[in-house]
Amino acid sequence: MQGQSGDIRPKDASQRLASYIRIATNALKNGMDPNEALREVDADDLHLQEAAVQIVLILWKAVPKANSIGSPSVETSGTLPDTTGGGDPSRGPNANPVGSPSIEMPGTSLNGVGEGDPSSTVIEWFLPGILSGNSASLFSLFLMPPIPSFDLTDGARLTEAFGRYCQNTLRRRFDSKVVPIPTDITPGLRAEGVQIVNVVEKAWDGMPLVLKWNLSDYFRDQVNASESHRRETQHRYAPLGKRCSTGLLPLITDTQLFVDASGNVGLWYLPGILSRQREENMLRALKAFSDHAQTCLAKLPEDEGLNRYQESPSFALASGVTSLSLLKYAPSINRPGASREFLGSSAPPTLQLLQDTMETFVVLGGIIAVTQPWLFDAGLSILEMLHGRRIPVSDPINLRRVIGFWTSPFTTFDLIINRETVPQRNIQSPWWAYDLVWTLGNHNGRLECPGLGYRFLVQGGTILVGVFGCLEFGIAPSRGEQVNIICSSYEKVLDLSPHHFNPNPPTLSKWQRFFSQSDVQAHGISS
Repeated sequence: MQGQSGDIRPKDASQRLASYIRIATNALKNGMDPNEALREVDADDLHLQEAAVQIVLILWKAVPKANSIGSPSVETSGTLPDTTGGGDPSRGPNANPVGSPSIEMPGTSLNGVGEGDPSSTVIEWFLPGILSGNSASLFSLFLMPPIPSFDLTDGARLTEAFGRYCQNTLRRRFDSKVVPIPTDITPGLRAEGVQIVNVVEKAWDGMPLVLKWNLSDYFRDQVNASESHRRETQHRYAPLGKRCSTGLLPLITDTQLFVDASGNVGLWYLPGILSRQREENMLRALKAFSDHAQTCLAKLPEDEGLNRYQESPSFALASGVTSLSLLKYAPSINRPGASREFLGSSAPPTLQLLQDTMETFVVLGGIIAVTQPWLFDAGLSILEMLHGRRIPVSDPINLRRVIGFWTSPFTTFDLIINRETVPQRNIQSPWWAYDLVWTLGNHNGRLECPGLGYRFLVQGGTILVGVFGCLEFGIAPSRGEQVNIICSSYEKVLDLSPHHFNPNPPTLSKWQRFFSQSDVQAHGISS
C-alpha cells in the first residue's frame, strides 16, 4: 500500500497511527478540527490521518452517554467530515468548519456504561463503519503476523515469531484462503508448531464439557469470599463429574475442553502436545540444574505433613521445588524485580537453566498463543517494556542479567520435582488468566481438579492450560519420576501491560472469531 510519503511499513505505521489518534482526540476535546490538527503535525501522511480521524470520530460518537464520566460533551449530529477537507468547502462536500467537529453514524453505541456512574464497565462497543475505506486496508496491514509488533530481545523475538506461526497455522485450518506467513524459524520448530495446532484443533473439534455455573461467580462465591459465604453458596457449584464407586473422580485421557455456562473456556487438556525430544531436552537441563552444588532447588519446610516428596535411588533428579520470576512484587518493596535466585551463589546454575531452556519456553509460548492469544500479547508487551527499560524495577542490574535469556510470555515459572501437591489454587494469578501446567518424566500421574469433578492422566508431554487461579488442582503421587512446571504471571505484573484489556477467559465465540468467522453454533453453545 502506498501513501504520499511512500511505502508504509506496518510497525512504523502503527506507531504513527497511535500518535495521530492521540492528537485527533485532544483536538476534539479542545473543540478543534482533528484534520487541521493533524496536518499541522505532518501534512504528507494522509492515509494514516484519515484512518485516525475516522477511528476517533466513531469512538467519540459511541460515548456521549458516558460524557459525564470525565469526558467533555460533544455535538454528534451532522455528517462525517471529509478527511481531506477540513474547513474549506472546496476540499470536500462534507467538510465541517474548524471548531465544530461532528459525525452522524446511526446505530453507533457503547453498551454497559451507565450515565453518571464512574464505576461502570464497558461491556461492548458497537462501531459500524470504523473499518471502511482506507482504514480497513490499514487495519489488515497492521495485522500481518510476520511483522514484529513488539521491540523485544533476540530470544523473545523468536517467541513472538513462533507464536504468530502457530496462530497463522491454526487460522489456515479454519479458512483455506489464509496464506502462510513468511518465517525464518527452523524446520524443527515449525514441526512442533504444527503438532501444537493439531492437538489444539482436536480439542476444539471435540464436544466441550459444559458447567452449569459461571467461573466468575464461582470465583466470587468460592474463592474471594469468607468461609461462611463459601458454605452458604457451595450448593450452587456442583462439580460436573461424579465420583466413581471407588471414591475416585472419573479419569479423562483424551483432549478435552471445559466451558462454563456463559461459554468461557476454563480449561484445555492437551495430552501429547509436546514431543518426546522436547521433554528430553528439558530433563537434561533440569538434571544439570539439580546436580549443581549451588542449586536453589530445595524442599520447603512448610511442605512437612502437607505435600509429600518422593525419593528413590533410581531417580535422576533431586526432589525439591523452586520458583523463578522475571518480574514479581516482593513484600514491602514498591517496585517489582527479578527473583533473588538470580543473584549470589545460586545465580550460575539458575541462569544456565534459563539459557538451556530458551527454545523450550518459546514452544510453551506457542501453546498460550493459540489458547489465550490476548494473554500472549500482554506477556510480550511486558517483555517489551522491560527491554526498553520503561518499567521501574527494584534491581535493574539483576533484571538485565535475566531478561536476555527469558523467552516465556509468562513472568514466573515454578518447578516441582518428585513431590505431590494437594489441591490448591495459584493465588498469584488473576482468576481469568490461564496458567500452563506441564508434566514430564517417566510416570503415569494424575492431576485432579475437584471443582470440575475430574482427574486427568498426565503422562510426559501433557499440558493443561486453564484458570488455575480460580479452579483448584492437585498433583497425586505416582510411581516413577515426576516433574511439573507451572507457568503463570502475577496479577500486579499483568496490570502493567498496556495490552491488559481483556480481563476474562476467552469465550468459544471470541476464540473462534480470533481464528475464523465461522459459526460457533456447531458446538451447541451460545456464547
